[in-house]
Amino acid sequence: LTLAELLSMNNTGAPRRIAADNAWTHRPAEALTVLAGHYAQAPSPHTVVIANFRSTHAPSRNAACAIMAPCYMMWRASWDQPADDMQYLKWVDAAARLAEPYAAGCYINETDFFSRPERAQRSYSADNWQRLHAVKTEYDPQNLFHAPF
Repeated sequence: LTLAELLSMNNTGAPRRIAADNAWTHRPAEALTVLAGHYAQAPSPHTVVIANFRSTHAPSRNAACAIMAPCYMMWRASWDQPADDMQYLKWVDAAARLAEPYAAGCYINETDFFSRPERAQRSYSADNWQRLHAVKTEYDPQNLFHAPF
């Protein structure tokens, strides 16, 4: 099968272009109020802002990624046309800037660290960042794996 044929069998609809980012926060009421105002200016009905409240139990020391605050917020824009990329990427970036004053950290899997590489480090505790750096130094001396790690 070609990729186009495989995608045509998709039950979830046509693939879309997606940009997302996120933040953990200890100040969800303030952060979500700001994001709600930004959401009102979303460029598409396929745009979402999600708040997920979590337990604050201490994670295992061996967990690289850990809950950093009681509220996880994620914002995502979704669109169809490549010509619209800049409009949607700007919306996601503006949401990240608005959430930054309330952010305790980020979740690495939904963070745009290509636009903001410093956010990769903010996705881990200081100890875990050092551990990951040490592992990379030992096992990837040729820098095969991409920055920011």
